[in-house]
Amino acid sequence: MEVEAVLTSSLGRTVLGNGILTIGRAADNELVVRDPAVSSHHAEIRSDGQGYTIVDLGSTNGTYVNGQRLAKNTPRLLHSGDTFRIGDFTFTFEEEYPTSLRDKTNATSAVGETIEPPNPAHFSPPGGPAQGWTGAAGQGGAFGRGADAPVPVGKEPPPVPYKDPIVDNTDSAPHRNVSPSLPPQQVQPMNLAQEHLQFTAFHPRAVPVETWNTLLVYAYIESALQAIRADAYKFKDQLGPDPFKADAWASHPLTRGTQITIVPIFQGVTFNPERIAFAWVKDWHRAIFSFNADKRWAGVVGSGEIIVFAGPLIIASLKISLRFGELSFQYNHNQEEVSAFRYRKIFTSYSHIDMPIVFAIRKAYEAIGDDSFLDIENLRSGQNWNAALLRMIDNSDIFQLFWSDNSAQSQYVYQECQYALQHYKYDGFIRPVYWKRPMRPPPVELSHLHFAYYELS
Repeated sequence: MEVEAVLTSSLGRTVLGNGILTIGRAADNELVVRDPAVSSHHAEIRSDGQGYTIVDLGSTNGTYVNGQRLAKNTPRLLHSGDTFRIGDFTFTFEEEYPTSLRDKTNATSAVGETIEPPNPAHFSPPGGPAQGWTGAAGQGGAFGRGADAPVPVGKEPPPVPYKDPIVDNTDSAPHRNVSPSLPPQQVQPMNLAQEHLQFTAFHPRAVPVETWNTLLVYAYIESALQAIRADAYKFKDQLGPDPFKADAWASHPLTRGTQITIVPIFQGVTFNPERIAFAWVKDWHRAIFSFNADKRWAGVVGSGEIIVFAGPLIIASLKISLRFGELSFQYNHNQEEVSAFRYRKIFTSYSHIDMPIVFAIRKAYEAIGDDSFLDIENLRSGQNWNAALLRMIDNSDIFQLFWSDNSAQSQYVYQECQYALQHYKYDGFIRPVYWKRPMRPPPVELSHLHFAYYELS
């Protein structure tokens, strides 16, 4: 039976025909990707009549298929469900039935592929799922069971019906997880004066140990670029004559007033303060951190990152490399590898019982003009595990887990996490966040990940 090959991304849906599809920043490409990280003629997808291959055309920043960078000018066969990243854009390659036949097939699954919910037995010892997912904090136990009684797979205790002063929102439908609406006076208008926000970090190229150094991070609109450069120049004594600079864009346009939180993370390095949060109202904002590394770092190159939140959502990260040593430390500029990521598609995994974080997530999605939160809520409200929900994880750039005692007891969170672990795309795909201290110890499957603290206001 005939199938058609398609690419899906935030740019839309592209049907692949016979021949060659060129991808790049230049206007003469069939698929134009306007991103400064994309080369003029970046990659090609070629059809040989039997299948499709992708070729990196010697691009500067590379082409990544399922998280692996392609060798230049070397074809790589694409399989249905493969994802590839060019610049800040992620594309999913799928083979599916033509539109006229889709009502006879599973429209959410690729041809020849059956999506099934993850089997807990694949991750668990005999007798139950892995330790650490449930029970009283710190006691471990089988995921998805509360301290008092078992909870059937796919269900959680129903939320307490929410009533605002005007409308009775009591949920009489047999749905499991329909989050209450915010009171009308709290709902923020969407897509009002949304602007693109950029982030730039400055720090010394060589970092002396056992002394306090300076890290500057700016949030700004494009027209304020000269202003932030002039401001950074005032810190030339702390940063040196040729400071290192890393840049990133926010994943979505934002409305002014959105809370931005900047968190530098670097194992073994102390930052003061640990995080800086502010409401974005001006054309540019500056965040100043001091950081200190002990003498064991002397002569070593280390890697860390700067995470940027809009509300509780991670919208960008800047990878940084710090070269620890004396100011006369010799280094090769060509050896520096720094990446900046912006996350266009964010999948959030959480327990609906954590109402404060649910409201914060909803507000953040509204601020970035993204309605996928409602899609997740609607798909999770059914009684059956939904293949479309798994497809959303497949198509996401980041899987953000909101970790708490409640999420540790949620069957939905468990299933979503296990599926994300099975389909791990690249380093940093799963990003756990917690907002209550002390943090509940994570299960063994997640213990290798860094859990970032988010201060919920």
